[in-house]
Amino acid sequence: MKTSPMKPVRVKLCLTKPLGAWVLPAAKSVSEANGLSEDKTMLYNPRKGKTRRQDYYKKEALWNGKDHRAVIQTKRYLMYDSNQEPLFQSDPLEFRQSSFKPKGWTDTVESFLNEAKKEATLLLRNRQLQGHCYRWDVGINFESEQSAKEISDTWAKVRRMLKQVGVVAYRILEITTDGNGHPMNRVHYHLLVKSDHSKADLEKAIDQSIPKGIPFHKHVKPIENEWGYILYILKAQVEGYNKQRRRVKDLYADARILFRPKLGIKKVATVGNFWANKSKSTIWSEIKDKERRIGENLQRPEVALLVNFIHEDFFGRQIARKKIERSIGLHADDESIRRWAEKLAGQATA
Repeated sequence: MKTSPMKPVRVKLCLTKPLGAWVLPAAKSVSEANGLSEDKTMLYNPRKGKTRRQDYYKKEALWNGKDHRAVIQTKRYLMYDSNQEPLFQSDPLEFRQSSFKPKGWTDTVESFLNEAKKEATLLLRNRQLQGHCYRWDVGINFESEQSAKEISDTWAKVRRMLKQVGVVAYRILEITTDGNGHPMNRVHYHLLVKSDHSKADLEKAIDQSIPKGIPFHKHVKPIENEWGYILYILKAQVEGYNKQRRRVKDLYADARILFRPKLGIKKVATVGNFWANKSKSTIWSEIKDKERRIGENLQRPEVALLVNFIHEDFFGRQIARKKIERSIGLHADDESIRRWAEKLAGQATA
């Protein structure tokens, strides 16, 4: 099939079948093929003459005419049963062509991942600056649907009450799902608490902060895996083992649900003076300066030679090269590292 590289052809496929196994006949619509309403996605198997329900996942093959290959991507189509307008995007864009780095929690999946990575880096650096671990994992689940304005108003009251009793925390807002991972058009909060409280005092503060008449449930427990918990609440991209014990490249892909844009609600916020002795923007500027310095130092030939020597000869590849690069790149201007690099470069040219 000849196609222009500027006009890719999209072929919708079943998640569990190979390329081309399940296609929808051009002569039949979904309703004609199975007699069901259009709100459920059904795929037609021409060989067996049967249809198969595919409510939430489909694969798309994006045919690249220039390279003569198909890039397979799994797409998630979210459906829900509610009387209110959905708070989430049922079919978010994976990416958007732009000359700038994608930003924002609601623009595309790519921009969401960039924001999640940034926030995770900030939280790790804040943890180092404050000098102690984050203490409590708190979840607050609202059991009734709320409009975007009601969500904002409720959080303002909760935040004010928690701040009054000395709670200091980082808060992230998410769409709630049922036991099968289907969105319910409700929301819940994850709180990363850094202030020192007993479990009983923290539970009491949460109970008193929720406005009367709003049904909810909560959990309060100490954080066991600090870094893992941060990646989980942000739904950042990370490799890991899913419930079927299969290793996947994006562990939280199925749980990542984007809010609709321009709802007027904040995805992330803080309670109290969460950032350690500095503003969030200042901490991020320092992180960027550090990364820039590491990158520039690694471009120097003598530093690159030293990194290779430490990785290959000194440790015999027992330590990841990335760790050595970051450590040497960060401290390349130290007197001892500089002399070591210059001596090694002199020996190499001798």
